[in-house]
Amino acid sequence: MVLLTAVRRNGAQLTRDQVASATSRSREFVDERARQYHKHGPPGVTPKPSGRRQTQLTLQKRQQLSKILDTGPTPESERSVFLGGDIRQIIQEHFGVVYHLNGV
Repeated sequence: MVLLTAVRRNGAQLTRDQVASATSRSREFVDERARQYHKHGPPGVTPKPSGRRQTQLTLQKRQQLSKILDTGPTPESERSVFLGGDIRQIIQEHFGVVYHLNGV
């Protein structure tokens, strides 16, 4: 979008093919961005948040979790690696935070 704004300011006329080529995007992408820009102005082409939830563990807690995971499972668990359910349980037991298996 920076290119489209610069083109307008300099008075130059570029085709959508030239803009698409210069930005390594498709013509359809350029058209959609131009439509959004004309309809909503700069906010219309501002990247939106991805929709992912923020982690419930602080950086310090994530570092602690990494240390736990690096040590590996105990011999009593009869596992050679942690599985997702194991990690989920560790997070809940050590940090009191409940994650869905997909969140692990």
